[in-house]
Amino acid sequence: MLRSLAAISLLPRAASSKTAAALAIILFPASLLAAPVMRVDAFATAVDSTTAISSVDVGEQFLLRVYVTDIRDPQLPFHGVFSAGSTVSFDPALSSLDINQTVEFGPTFLVGSGGPEYVVLAPDSATGYTARFSATPPGSAPQLLFSVLLTATGIGQQEFIPILFGDVDRWTQLYGDDLGLDAEDIQFVGSTLEIVPEPAGVLLLLVGILGLLGIRRSQWAMWISRNRSTSWTTGSGAGIALP
Repeated sequence: MLRSLAAISLLPRAASSKTAAALAIILFPASLLAAPVMRVDAFATAVDSTTAISSVDVGEQFLLRVYVTDIRDPQLPFHGVFSAGSTVSFDPALSSLDINQTVEFGPTFLVGSGGPEYVVLAPDSATGYTARFSATPPGSAPQLLFSVLLTATGIGQQEFIPILFGDVDRWTQLYGDDLGLDAEDIQFVGSTLEIVPEPAGVLLLLVGILGLLGIRRSQWAMWISRNRSTSWTTGSGAGIALP
């Protein structure tokens, strides 16, 4: 979506009752808003890490993290995501989600300090929305939108697919833009997670296979032992004994 002119009014953080709310109004040409202008990334990490992982064992827990980034080029003095929401879907046959858990929002969004918070957790998706109620833009670095805890329950390739959430004219905005973003303004980047058998399970399977081979080997040795003195007759009538 191209815009001829846009402005946004931002409420400063922690404004007192004796202080009038200052408004930061910024104008800019539409050429700076050529799509896409924002990026949404959804990927899995270990519970104690922010680095993306490519595989996990069945039964192991991991975090689904959703990041939003202002990718306007060139960068502006008021760069950053003001408000955002996204729904990420996944296969419930491969991963389970506790719908009663507390969703963690990113530190750049001032949840608990007047900012809105919206969460919907379902067996096959996670939705999170929040806004940054501050007149100070966070910049161009990726901003953690939210993260949720999942458990790998099935073997296979899990896909995480992010999409836009909510009314585009009110839910997702960049600093300096009060019109909201359409899906065409956003680059959605999903990911895959390979869920593999846990090592203990693989070891037990290997031991079981070796055990079966061992039984067959012992049965074969017993058969040879019992038939060691058996004579075999060739066409000439000569007797051949097994060694």
